[in-house]
Amino acid sequence: MEILIERDRRKEQKSLDFVLSSDDLEEREGSDVEAAAELFLARELGLPYYYGPGRLASLASANIEQFLSLAGDEFEEIVAAALLKRPTDLPAERQEAMLRKAVDALWQEIPRRVRNGREVRALLEAIGSFARSVTYQPNAPYSPGVTGIAISMADRDRLRDSKAGAGGTGYEGLASAMASAIAHNLLEPILNYKVKGGTWMVLYLNRALCLKFALPLHYGGFRERSLSELAGWLAHGFRPRNGESLR
Repeated sequence: MEILIERDRRKEQKSLDFVLSSDDLEEREGSDVEAAAELFLARELGLPYYYGPGRLASLASANIEQFLSLAGDEFEEIVAAALLKRPTDLPAERQEAMLRKAVDALWQEIPRRVRNGREVRALLEAIGSFARSVTYQPNAPYSPGVTGIAISMADRDRLRDSKAGAGGTGYEGLASAMASAIAHNLLEPILNYKVKGGTWMVLYLNRALCLKFALPLHYGGFRERSLSELAGWLAHGFRPRNGESLR
């Protein structure tokens, strides 16, 4: 409800006799608003959000090795409880704590196990911080949240030229970091996505990184960005624009 109120408050045209009928309310309280509300409440009240088999599977990003890495500690604790004839149900808080520990280990390993690892992690840090700043705007404009960015297919070709050494575009570092992140499944690409009259390459964060940045696990929420802005993020980190804030 707070999300709906904030959205209406920000509209340029305000009606003095605004009344929201029950039918209108049901229509506007769609699944996206419900998902955003769940995320907002979990963050505001300190409740667990990343738990349960469904979200564990989502966090794996369709990668069996990542799934085993995330689920390993939970499985061991359940087996140990069963051997001791204790309850095997793990509280939601315990599940989330174990997943956070596993994701933090993955994050810390990036500079060591990924080519150009420090640059890759700097890029992921900037994208995650940006996504979090947009996701937690009070009116949830991109509910249930933003979990990725997009560049035009023309800019994607420019990055490919940069990586191949075809002329000095100034984006060689960005091209290398982005290519390495994709190769290691830290960014999930979707090519030729058509929206707003253009064709884009969408880059979603690996779902495990959504936990690190307190983001939802849904796909579909992304914002278009230019190469110059992304190169600036890589060099200096994400810096909020007007209307965006670090949270």
